[in-house]
Amino acid sequence: SFVLMANFVSPHFPLAAPKEFSDLYKVEDIPDPIQFRREDWPHHPVIDDYRRYCCQENVPYEVSKEAIRVYYGMCSFLDDQIGIVLDALKKSGKEDDTYVIYISDHGDTMGEHGVFFKSTLYEGSVGIPMIMKGPDIEKGTTSSSPVSLIDIYQTALEIASVPLDDYSRTLPGKSILETLRNPDLNRPI
Repeated sequence: SFVLMANFVSPHFPLAAPKEFSDLYKVEDIPDPIQFRREDWPHHPVIDDYRRYCCQENVPYEVSKEAIRVYYGMCSFLDDQIGIVLDALKKSGKEDDTYVIYISDHGDTMGEHGVFFKSTLYEGSVGIPMIMKGPDIEKGTTSSSPVSLIDIYQTALEIASVPLDDYSRTLPGKSILETLRNPDLNRPI
């Protein structure tokens, strides 16, 4: 058995993607994010200060749209890199009995509500992808039950068949595997 932790920087600021990936997207095909245009921005003292602090008040519309296009290219570049790792797993012959967990530490608002970056409590900033596959997870399983990064510790221990010691039992988080085995289970976090 083995454990591999692969960390990727992309997508992340500064916005720079290999040309072949950013060229997959055209600015004119990218819809405006919610409340993207200046006249639609919500105003709250904290958000307005954040825009000023991050120098986002006067970014031209075209520049913001180009940023999103490149960000999409960075996401496609990341997908390609993850594909390399998954192809190696498949070639190893261990694909069918290996758990794979894909997570991110934060999202990015990417222009929604007139802001970029990660430091707001808008869904684009705090919502993250969490995708798992494994030998006892049926393909296509989804669940609307809330989970958190804090659940990864307990999940990893269960996957590795490591019994919880007294200390581990006091830590927050629950294994996500039970949720994936019972996708209709709506568990509190």
